[in-house]
Amino acid sequence: MKNSTMPSKALPERRAPRQRAFLSAKLVYLDNSISIDCSVTQISATGAKINVKEDVNLPERFRLEIPLRRVKTEARLVRREAESIAVAFGTEAEPFESSPSALSQRIRVLEAENRMLRATCQALNEQLAKASGCY
Repeated sequence: MKNSTMPSKALPERRAPRQRAFLSAKLVYLDNSISIDCSVTQISATGAKINVKEDVNLPERFRLEIPLRRVKTEARLVRREAESIAVAFGTEAEPFESSPSALSQRIRVLEAENRMLRATCQALNEQLAKASGCY
């Protein structure tokens, strides 16, 4: 039996206490090309926990808009677990590296992730076809 008092992963200590919330919000790409409805479930001075559909693709950085609190701030994706994401506000945590070599490295990482996701999709489609008798 698992000991419920011992966490399975060590989490970093929070810089600010979180408050429970249920706030309607939007995640907006920095180029304003896409906005995504979401809900903020916890919020602090330095970040938030947000519910968003699992199939939504998010960039590393975006703008979080919370109309009820009159908040529009840049946010950085810290962690994603199914329909829950954690974000850090502002840019002080990790400045965005925009040098050509850093961008090339980021592209290589994203291309590798894309190949892996395509292979996973293909495998799942094959399993679905076998299960439905269409193979």
